[in-house]
Amino acid sequence: MLASSMMVGGGLAIASAAVADSGTGGSGAVATLQDGLKSGGQITINDGSWNAGGGLIVLKAADGTEFDTYCIDLHNETQTGAKYQESDWSGISLATNPDAGKINWILQNSYPQVSDLTALSKDIKGAPLTADEAAAGTQAAIWTYSDHVKAVPVDSTAAALATYLIANATDVKQPTQSVTPTLTLTAPGAAGAPGAPLGPITIATTGAAVTAQLDEISSKAGVVFTDATGTVVLSDKSGKLIKPAKDGDKLYVKAPAGASAGSATISASTSVEVQVGRAFRSLNYTPTDHSQSLILAGSQTNTVKATATVSWTVATTSSSPSPSATPSGSATPSTTPSTTPSKSVSPSTSAAAPVPSASSSPSSTGGKSLAFTGGGGSTPLIASVAGALVLLGGGAVFMMRRRGRHSRTTA
Repeated sequence: MLASSMMVGGGLAIASAAVADSGTGGSGAVATLQDGLKSGGQITINDGSWNAGGGLIVLKAADGTEFDTYCIDLHNETQTGAKYQESDWSGISLATNPDAGKINWILQNSYPQVSDLTALSKDIKGAPLTADEAAAGTQAAIWTYSDHVKAVPVDSTAAALATYLIANATDVKQPTQSVTPTLTLTAPGAAGAPGAPLGPITIATTGAAVTAQLDEISSKAGVVFTDATGTVVLSDKSGKLIKPAKDGDKLYVKAPAGASAGSATISASTSVEVQVGRAFRSLNYTPTDHSQSLILAGSQTNTVKATATVSWTVATTSSSPSPSATPSGSATPSTTPSTTPSKSVSPSTSAAAPVPSASSSPSSTGGKSLAFTGGGGSTPLIASVAGALVLLGGGAVFMMRRRGRHSRTTA
C-alpha cells in the first residue's frame, strides 16, 4: 500500500495490514488501515522516475464499516498498523493546496462514487473500464492535484480516464464535517413483575434518529415495547420499533402476564453519513511524522450502538409449614386431640427379657436376614426361662409350708 513503492517483479510492494480497531480521541469516524489495494494498478510518476501502486485503499471501523479512500499524500508512506480519524482539510496539506477543490470534483465524478463503469467508459470514449483501471486512473488524477506530479497509469484505458478527469476538474468545496454521534441507554431499576411496564430506559444521543430493537428470544416470547401506561408501542415482527426514537425519549418493556422470571435486551443504534471528500489523517498526526493522508472516495454510514437490559421476577407465595422433627425423631404433635390412644414411648413398667437382634444368630435361610416381625429364634429360650421361674416359685412355696408345719409341731 506504499504510494511511493517501487515496482518489484511486476507486482505491487505494499505495506502490511493492521487489524480493525476503534482508536481513540476526536469526534469523527475512526478506522484502521487494511492490507493491500482493493483495486488499482501501476502508475508512472514524472516520466518514469519511479512507479507507484495506486488505487482504492480500505479503512475499517471497529463495527466492520469499510471506507474506500484514495491517497492524497504521495511522498509519505503508509505506516503499518496506522489508525486514522476523519478530519476536515484544515488538518492536512489540503488546507494550503489551491487545487484541493479539484480533487473533490474528481471524487464526485469518478469511481467508486460513479459505480456504473459502462457510463464512465463513455465519458472517455474508450473501451469498457474494469474496477482496477478505474481506480488507477482516478488515483493518478488525484496525485496530479494533491502532490503536483505527472502521474500516468501504465494501462492505457486507465490513462485515458486520468486525462479526462484532469481536464474537466473544477473546484468543489469540501463537505461539512460529519461528527460521529453519541448514544447511551440508561435503565436504573428497570425491573419488576411480568405484565407491568418495566423502565424507563432513557435515550441520550446527539444523533438525529435512534432505532431500537428487542432481542429475538424475548420478542418471540411475547415481550413488547410500551409507554409508561403499559400501552403497546408499534414494532415489527422482529421486535424493532416502527418509529425511530430521539434524544430524551423513554422506552418501557413488558413481559406477558404469567411469564416465568427472565430478562430482555434492548439494542439501539444511530448513524451519520460520512460524505465523499472528507479526509482521514493518522492519529497523533504531525507534519513530519504521519502515515500518508487519505481522502474518502465513497459515502459511508458511521454507526454507534448501545444496549440495556431489563428483568422481571415472579413473586413467591407462602405455603403451610411441613411437620418438623422433634429431637427424639418423632413428628411435632398435632394440636387436634386424637380419638385413638397413642402408643407410649416410655419404657414398660414390667421387666422384659432382652431379645437378641435377628442378625445376631445364624438363620436357617442360608445367612439371609429375615424381616423382624416380633417373633424369632429366641422364643424357646424365653419359654425355658419362664418355666424355670415357675419351678423356682413352686419350690419356695413348698419350703415355706414345711417350715410352717414344723413350727406348729414344736409349739
